[in-house]
This record gives sequence, C-alpha cells and structure tokens, in this order.
Amino acid sequence: MRTAIAGIICAALVYIPTAYASNDNPVRFTIDMTGPSTDTFLVSVDVPRLGKNNNIYQFASTAPGAYQVMDIGRFVADFRAYDARGRQIEVTQVQTNQFRIERPKKVRRITYKVAETWDTPVRENPIYQMAGSSLEKDHALLNIHTLLGFFHGMQDADMEIGLVYPQDWIVGTALNSGEGGRLFAPDFDFAVDSPILLGRLTVSSMDIGGKKVEIFTYSKTDLIKSSDLMNEMRDVFIATNKFVGGFPIDRYVLLFHFEDQNVGAWEHSYSSEYVLKETPLNEAYVNLINGVAAHEIFHMITPLHLHSEVIRQFNFVTPSPSQHLWLYEGVTEWASDMIMLRGGLITLEEFFSEISEKLSIDEIHDKEMSLQRLARLAFTEEGRTQYGNIYNRGALVPMLMDILLLEKSGGKRGLREVILELSKKYGSENPFSEEEFFDEFVAMTHPEMRLLIDRHVKGAWPLPIEEYFAKLGIRYSSVVFYEDSIPDRGHGIQFDGQKMVVTEVRERSEREGLKEGDVVVAINDIAISRENFPELVGILQGIQPGDTVTYTVERAEGAVKLDLTVGIQRRSQRHVFDVMEDASPQKVALRDAWMRRLE
Repeated sequence: MRTAIAGIICAALVYIPTAYASNDNPVRFTIDMTGPSTDTFLVSVDVPRLGKNNNIYQFASTAPGAYQVMDIGRFVADFRAYDARGRQIEVTQVQTNQFRIERPKKVRRITYKVAETWDTPVRENPIYQMAGSSLEKDHALLNIHTLLGFFHGMQDADMEIGLVYPQDWIVGTALNSGEGGRLFAPDFDFAVDSPILLGRLTVSSMDIGGKKVEIFTYSKTDLIKSSDLMNEMRDVFIATNKFVGGFPIDRYVLLFHFEDQNVGAWEHSYSSEYVLKETPLNEAYVNLINGVAAHEIFHMITPLHLHSEVIRQFNFVTPSPSQHLWLYEGVTEWASDMIMLRGGLITLEEFFSEISEKLSIDEIHDKEMSLQRLARLAFTEEGRTQYGNIYNRGALVPMLMDILLLEKSGGKRGLREVILELSKKYGSENPFSEEEFFDEFVAMTHPEMRLLIDRHVKGAWPLPIEEYFAKLGIRYSSVVFYEDSIPDRGHGIQFDGQKMVVTEVRERSEREGLKEGDVVVAINDIAISRENFPELVGILQGIQPGDTVTYTVERAEGAVKLDLTVGIQRRSQRHVFDVMEDASPQKVALRDAWMRRLE
C-alpha cells in the first residue's frame, strides 16, 4: 500500500483444519446495500453443516497490506444465529472480533449489521480509507475483511458472495461472477484480496500482450472517466508488461475512487484500489497516478508470485510480519521507478529528482532503524512511525543491488532479471523459506551481495550512493554550493496577527543581541501596524548583504533597539546527481545497460 500514499504484506502461518464446505457446498454470503441507512451494510450468511470446532465466527483484526490494527468487530451490531426453522440460537461476543455460537451444529443462517468505516467515528485506530468500506447513495466501496468473517476451521472454505444493490449500479472487481451476479472465491484470503467498487461507474478495458486490463472509476462529479485514465495510463501498462516479461495473470483490474481526499492506493494480487482527490488530469497528476500504478501492478510479481511461507495463509487473529518487507515493498518501489525510467515515461533528470527526494526523506527517519527491524516492528507504534521509509531507503537499497549485479554481469543480469527468475521458480503456490532466503539470494547473485544485505537490509549503515553511482558514470554530491548568494537575515520571522515574532536565531543575530521570541515593534523606526505593513514587507524583501536593519523589540525592561547586519548565504542544493562528461567507456556502457529501454 502506498499512502499519502503506505503498506506491507504481513501474515502468520497457522494451522487451519480442513473446512467442512466444498465446491458443491460453499458458505454463502449476502451483502445488502439497500437498507434504510446509507451507512450500514446488512449481511446474511447461509452456512453448511458446522462442527463443534467451527463455533467461533471471526472478524478481522487486521488485513494483508493494511499494516494497522482494524478490529472490525467494533463496527458489527445485532449479530444473530438461527436454526433451520428460524429459531434464534444463543451467541456470545467473547472478544472484539469473535462471536461464539453455543450450538453450531444447529446453525443454518447468521445475520448482522456492519457500519461503514469511512463515516463511523472511532476512538482509536481509524482505518485507512482504501482499506475500509463506504456506502453512499450513488456508490459503495467494499473491502471484504470489513464486512465478512469466517468460522474457525473454515478460513479456506469456498465462498459465494451475493450483492444486493440499486439496479442501475455497475460492479467492478477481480472476482469471478456467476449466475445472478454472485461472486466466487476459493477461500477467505482470496476474497479479502479482491475489493469491490460499485455504483455510478465508468468502465474501460484494453488488451496488453494478450492479457486484459480493466479500469472501473467512480468520480464524484463525473470529472474523470475510465476512458480518460486508460488513455493516460496506456504507456505505463505497456512498460510494466515489458518489465515483468509479460503479465503472469490473465486479467488485472484497477478500481479508482475520486472524491474529496487524496489518500492513497492499496495493492492486491489481481487488482489495485485507488482513493484519490477528484481534480483535473493535468500532467503532474497523471505522472503521480502512473507512478503509483506502476508500484501497485508490480505486486503481481511480489508478493503474489514470490513470497515466504509466513504469508501463505494470513492470520486474521494475530498476524506477524515477514522480515522480507524490503522485497515486497522496497523492491516493488524500486521497480516502479525503473519502469518509468526504462519505459521512457520520465527523463533521467526526473529520475534523479525522485531519488533525491527519497534520500531527503530517508534523512528525517531513524538512522538506526534497519529495513529488517522495521519489518519486524511493523505492528508496533515504533514501527508505524518509521514505516513510510520502506518506500525511500527500502527502494534505495534494491537500487544499489541492481547496480552491483549489472556491474558483476557486464550489464547482462540485474535485479529485474533475478526477481523474475525467482518468481518463475516459486510462483504463487510455492513459498520460499523465510529464514533461508537471504542465503539463497546471495547464492544466485554474487558473493558481494552478502555484505550489501548485512549492512543495508539487516543493518543500517549509511548508503554508499556516491560509490555506486560512480560505477555508472554519474556524479553524486550530498550537497552542492553555488556561486550565487542570497541575503541572510540571521534569523527567522513569523507574523502573529499584528505582531512580528523572531524565530530561529542564528549565531550572528545572537551576537548582535537578538533573542528567540523577541517581539519586533518597529523596523527602521517604522512601527509595526496594519497601515505600515506593505512598507515593512518592502524593506524586508529589499535587504541586501551588508545592509544594516534596525529592529525595535519590546522587552520587560522596555523597548530595545538592535542594529542587525544582513549576511550572505550561499545557495545550496542537497542530493545532486549529474552525468560525468568524462566517464570511461566502461562506465558509459554500464549506464546504458542500467537505463536500457524496454523492448
């Protein structure tokens, strides 16, 4: 998940007894969106014969990729169980997310109400909108984990989901449908992996290398249509398809919800979901959407076709994270940047700007937090405060891996090729070993990869950006000072009503007597007032290095005049990349391989 725009695929391997349901006898759910309240879903569950071990109906405490405590049981009300004759059976809510049925063998139907998460206030742990549910008069967004649950021992039971909604609504989802529009999922995990958007939607589709890509769009004022998005996103679909060597799935669905807030996106195996602000599709907005989409679509490679045993079956009760978040989210974010660069969707200079931004954001995060530790602490408060850096440092480390691999292979085999080899080796059904994957990764790449992993995935060493980009004939400078200069007052100022308050006093102004929090009542003997404001702004904007400005400040002992000298501040820029004009032929060749256009 990217949040604004953020996500992890986390899970725990748990033993789940064989389900009682089969393909001929699935658990049948119905979600009714036509009730008297636009904020409440009505759910009914028609169940096959239950056993004594199936007496707990479980709601999700969290969900894959959401990376937050959800406790969906908070939104559930009026939970009831009935026998074949319609008589009520006793039910007890034993935990926030668990309802115990006293006589499970007698149960034939369960009903309950679920409040939508978007408009339902909660005291703590609000749910990300793209991971929640919304029900309005003209549309609905359904994330299955916010509405449905499963019986203990039946997480892998076949599911059939019926939707009741206004007749003129359109349904968008990656789930397959059958007679009457009922949707099918082979188990609860698959259903949760497939969000549903319904309502006043527009639809567009196209063929990419023999695979179908569909867009379903809800736009509050109909400003943005699916056909508009398809036209703008066509190139990123083509580039992504080339980057992954052909989509490994036959159909991919994108669900767009444009309304009032720019929240983010959430990846799934066969679809992705975007909750964004409804605003005209100008060039900058299209580039943002394309970059996010490249990230989300690449998730069909990892974790769908490359994951450890830890996330094979998600533990919706007490999930535990995988240490390989660097792979699931970091490599994916790196891939999205390379898709844009190698696909010709951004220039090399724009790519440099993206990397510079990632380096700047990495600087404000905990420098002692390794990517491995970040993953392991993901469900803790400490981990959540640092989680966003998985899209920054988490993408920078794979970038170094890619350069190393290209260098050692003469430009023939980079990280892209390694990830695709691994995804073909394991596929969606065969997990790699959570504990042994680092060893396997080193064995199939290069011995020097061990040091890179130890220092920059398991450890939190400073990243060798300058050293690695030099291999490509690209110069990196952590800071560049330019010859031109700008005036430096030696302090900051902040206007509070009709007051001018001094902030951030630096050494020169401090020597001249200025103090943090001083209230300036006059500048050059011109009183601070509403009438004089334009003249005062002109003075402050017109100062030049070497000028003297007189502040009159109000203190306990009375007004104090201070003569302050305007200094010189050299203009500077952080994290600057530029191509070396005198790079060796070997470095130029490696750079060409690194930037190689997709074919």
